[in-house]
Amino acid sequence: MSYYLFGYGSIMSPKSASRGMKKVLQKDDFTHVVLNGYVRTWTAAESLFFEQTQKESIGVFLNLSEKIGKKANGVLIPISEKELEHMKKREKNYDCVDVTNKIETSLENISVFTFITPLERQAKTGMPNAYIPAKYIDILQDAFDTWGEDFENSYKSTTEDMNFTLMQGPYRFVDAQQQEHV
Repeated sequence: MSYYLFGYGSIMSPKSASRGMKKVLQKDDFTHVVLNGYVRTWTAAESLFFEQTQKESIGVFLNLSEKIGKKANGVLIPISEKELEHMKKREKNYDCVDVTNKIETSLENISVFTFITPLERQAKTGMPNAYIPAKYIDILQDAFDTWGEDFENSYKSTTEDMNFTLMQGPYRFVDAQQQEHV
């Protein structure tokens, strides 16, 4: 059995995924796939410290929400159990979910995991002091630059609108262990 990670946000970027998995990934390590039954949303919430405001705030990141008949594009990356443990520390506010049966791929004898923030830990529209880090958008742009216009267009068509303000400048995760894995 081979293990894979489905990336649909920052993990679509080879640079970001390499940092999280603590190894150098090449373009050939990634396979473009579709996840059925989900749509990408801006609802993952995490405690951040933004340099611009000099205070702790809620950072809002991409998440997946179940929606019958919907699809989200992304990437599959082969992952070892040790690398998955690193990623669980990085993605600590998400649950690690087995989505093997919802991935469209010709690969056989695989288990596919992804990270999804459960409803009780999600950001809600109108939540005060909640921002999408502009630097996170830069990471997504790196993925689009790597994978091309068709991939980016598919991302746009499978992602709900951002309902939060962008916060410019550097940020860090409040949880030191999480920051270490970013």
